Amino acid sequence: MMALREFFGSNQLSQFMQQINPLDELTHKRRISAIGPGGLHRDRATAAVRDVHWTHYGRVCPLETPEGPSIGLIVSLACYGRINPYGFIETPYRKIENGSVLGPVEYLTADSEDTAYIAAKIAPSNAAQTINGGTGAAGQLLPVRSGEDVLSLPMEKVNYIGISPQQIVGISAALVPFLEHEDANRALMGANHQRQAVPLIQPEAPLVGTGMEGPAALYSGALITAKRAGTVTSVSADEILIYTGETLHHDEGENTFSEMGYDVYKLQTFKRSNSGTCIHQRPIVAVGDKVEADQVIVDGTSTENGELALGRNILCAYMPWGGHNYEDSILISETLIKEDTFTSIHIEEFEVEARETKVGPEEITRDIPNVSEQRLGQLDEEGIIRVGSVVKAGSILVGKITPKGESEYGPEEKLLRAIFGEKVKEVRDASTYVRPGVEGVVIDVKVFSRKPDGAQRRGNWMQDDSGLSMADGLRYESKRKEIEETLRQQTASIRRRKTEETRNALIGCELVDPLYAVGDSEPFANAGDSLTAEVLDTYISGFTADEYHTVIEDTAAEAFIADPCYRVTSVPEPVPTIAMPTLDALAEEAVPTDSDADENFEDVGISSVSPSEIVNTVQAYLSEVCKPLLGNSELHLQEEEPLSAQAVHADVSLLGYDGSVVAVAMHKNAYADDEDSEDEPDTEQLKETLTAANARFAVLVAEGDPEPDNWNFYELVDNTVLNTQERPEFEQSVVAQLEEAGCPIVEGEELTEAEWTDYSEIHPDLQTERFWQIKEIFDAECPLIEGQEFSDADYQKACSDYPARLVEAGQRLTEEEREALNKTARNLKAESTWHITAVYDPRCTLSVGEYASDADYQKARKARSLSFSDINVTNTETKEHIQRVEEMAQGRITAYTDEKEQALQQLEMGDELKPGVIKRVKVYVASKRPISIGDKMAGRYGNKGVVAKILPAEDMPYLASSVPPVQLVVESFGCTSR
Repeated sequence: MMALREFFGSNQLSQFMQQINPLDELTHKRRISAIGPGGLHRDRATAAVRDVHWTHYGRVCPLETPEGPSIGLIVSLACYGRINPYGFIETPYRKIENGSVLGPVEYLTADSEDTAYIAAKIAPSNAAQTINGGTGAAGQLLPVRSGEDVLSLPMEKVNYIGISPQQIVGISAALVPFLEHEDANRALMGANHQRQAVPLIQPEAPLVGTGMEGPAALYSGALITAKRAGTVTSVSADEILIYTGETLHHDEGENTFSEMGYDVYKLQTFKRSNSGTCIHQRPIVAVGDKVEADQVIVDGTSTENGELALGRNILCAYMPWGGHNYEDSILISETLIKEDTFTSIHIEEFEVEARETKVGPEEITRDIPNVSEQRLGQLDEEGIIRVGSVVKAGSILVGKITPKGESEYGPEEKLLRAIFGEKVKEVRDASTYVRPGVEGVVIDVKVFSRKPDGAQRRGNWMQDDSGLSMADGLRYESKRKEIEETLRQQTASIRRRKTEETRNALIGCELVDPLYAVGDSEPFANAGDSLTAEVLDTYISGFTADEYHTVIEDTAAEAFIADPCYRVTSVPEPVPTIAMPTLDALAEEAVPTDSDADENFEDVGISSVSPSEIVNTVQAYLSEVCKPLLGNSELHLQEEEPLSAQAVHADVSLLGYDGSVVAVAMHKNAYADDEDSEDEPDTEQLKETLTAANARFAVLVAEGDPEPDNWNFYELVDNTVLNTQERPEFEQSVVAQLEEAGCPIVEGEELTEAEWTDYSEIHPDLQTERFWQIKEIFDAECPLIEGQEFSDADYQKACSDYPARLVEAGQRLTEEEREALNKTARNLKAESTWHITAVYDPRCTLSVGEYASDADYQKARKARSLSFSDINVTNTETKEHIQRVEEMAQGRITAYTDEKEQALQQLEMGDELKPGVIKRVKVYVASKRPISIGDKMAGRYGNKGVVAKILPAEDMPYLASSVPPVQLVVESFGCTSR
């Protein structure tokens, strides 16, 4: 045991597993090292021991090795290589005799193939039939390996043949397409680069693959496959249930297990890997899907539909482009950032410990000296960041204070401590802050605390008699309730599945004994009858009941429903409306009395003239413009509040007959250019104001100039183009639009009450007469007809002739009667009541004919004592099967109960921490990182570079219109060697 602990704790070959992506994890598990205790040293190893040897064939990958001083000393196992019980590497071959392939695969060590003639799986095309197991032409020569020699021999002299073309290389190298055509140095880079790819939030399998993408993803452990065939019954982000029908089959496991006919698959969501990347699994099946054994049901990190997906398929151009991609620089399109093409999620772990010190214990708390309350806003009462908080560099994650040591006190403080002792003890801030460059969301917080010793109370760190702090006590209680809730859910699930399996087994079986209802001499089901699902469900329910609804308050039910309507009798003359700010708003815009105010207001474009003067001037001008339409009438005036104190709003608005804005008038200074207020106004800001008001025309009034000829007139065309107009043209266009709009209603038009309310506000002179229209009739004796119209007087008479009937409290209604009354009765209040029609459970507290409240009904349902095992059937196999199902269910409940007791016992004992550590807190922060300048990009062929420039899509090279835009540009020189 000590040797194992020493090896995993301090040995050079004991390493944390690399988990940048699934390929990195898989490759690290298959890594072979010549460095370590008793091995070679990278500084003294010669080229001879680093070089590729003929015994590496099919055992060690000749390409996959680090660049640098460890080259050739750290290698990877080949795709089909394995370790035999004696520690030697073996590779598989197929035995050949007389030119024909024999029997099963044989695994050979390097010394076993010294004298054998071995052909590779790759052979000339005319020998393909022979390689695959047929008989080729006599005398055909093949490239054959014997030791370190390569010969050309006929098939009859070959002893063994390889099983795959990828047998010679490792997993990473086997993922490179057309590997045989690539330079070895670049193939080495490409194999290594794939292991460095960070997982993307939108992974995409390569369009051109080698066939190893599926096996590599599967054997890395990133995927989850179905253990047995079945039907998916439940899918969530963290669990998948598949019904297999094998009720008596049971498998135990941490993340995958089987029980009571269901396979349960637990998914990992947003977990941190050893390399700080995000491990996240996603279901790729839906409820109701039929799955086969070994079918992929869950995608993992850097996988898509069961295939390894380390990057993205993008359109790349090999060409110089403005010098931005010189040498190994890479130019990318900003669409890659906007569409999160190369965006990844990284999870940072922050750990803080509270320890016992010589001057006192450290404390995790929210009470941190010299820290503002605003910075503590995201911490809970204990001083730990809340899950879901958005943090950035400098944010406090865990508040911690540490007692100051003797050396940290000044002379005055030492004197005070000598006089008053511990009462003047001071602490310093030792909180954990977010590191620079980290910004994201807190996704998880873990708190570990040892079992408290009630006899050792440390100041105010302990709060109650048990020795627990208040926060630890709440956390303990929460975990205890979580453990008990987990047991309750597991037990309920087992019992539900047991009931389902027993019910399905009983359907179609013959009864031995009849089934009776309580107090009934006639059997509910006779002996010899075949059980149906309806009979089983009715009997097992314990009793049957019909639902009624009891009225709890007296309510009036109308005999009919009629809606008020309005018929237009007289349409008023169409008169425009002028809307202007209220007097209070104008007073707020008045110029202050400060002596320096005029200069400051002129700088920001605010008039020094009273706003009321501008409003009166514009009002008089617009009245003059609308005079041809007014006749003897006058414009309507309407006051309105501005949108906000900061927003530029219209000083005066001209409204059409339907309330729409036709033109707006504003002070010119409000739209003056910031650099020179005498220049033309800011047309973009004016265009935005017109668009927001849905207006077409605008007037800008010059300061202190009441003459309209000196004002600016504009027209907004198609909400995009702002054209200037002359004054006569502006006036004619405004009048034309008002005439075109006209009055939205005509004489004789019928309006609903809501329409009448809206139009009355816009047109106060609108004259209408009210009448009533019958919408629905509920009293069969009422002779009225749906759609019939009444005057006000006739409607009142109909209401007196056919008054509403009283629905008394205590009256029982069926579901249909209640739905009908809901339409006519105002505020109908009723509660569910159940009429018991039959009772099968002898322990049921309800009796036949009784009307039970909903609470008593639900209570009786939960208290039923009947079970399917009480039903006796003739089929012996069914009874034995039900007995085994019950035994298994009871066994699973017992096992879950034991697990609960162990969990509670562990909770009582507390977490195991290092000596001197009081509490440990781990905070996990997830950061979303898009690709940016300075990031390294690489391909499978060894081509690599650094992002040097991000250009808009319109500035990137482009091809024909049918081809998607180029997303990445690489310098073309030297591409042939890469």
